[in-house]
Amino acid sequence: MPKRRKPTKPIYSIAQQLSSARKVKDLTQKELSEKTGIAESRISDYETARAAPSFATIQKLAGILGSLFIDATHVWIDTNNSVQENAKKQSEEIKALRSEVARLKHLVGEVEQ
Repeated sequence: MPKRRKPTKPIYSIAQQLSSARKVKDLTQKELSEKTGIAESRISDYETARAAPSFATIQKLAGILGSLFIDATHVWIDTNNSVQENAKKQSEEIKALRSEVARLKHLVGEVEQ
């Protein structure tokens, strides 16, 4: 039988964050299971780093627990802002910055003349 690999640090961080967030919300694993539709045994696996949740599962958990910061993967999941809203906002900011750069280039060109 192959040796079981020790979970990596990111999995431990996710486990700790999940366990802490659940306890802050004063939920049992069973209650969290009922609210998310994720099996109680899987939640236990995630909290003890026996398994790592997928991104979709992290989003589902964040929907119940609020915002979760997963330090190990540098992922901020904020249930108040969808990915699409953030992408649109960033796109608008980039467009505004490009416009400002063009304006400044024009001003520099006028000064040089």
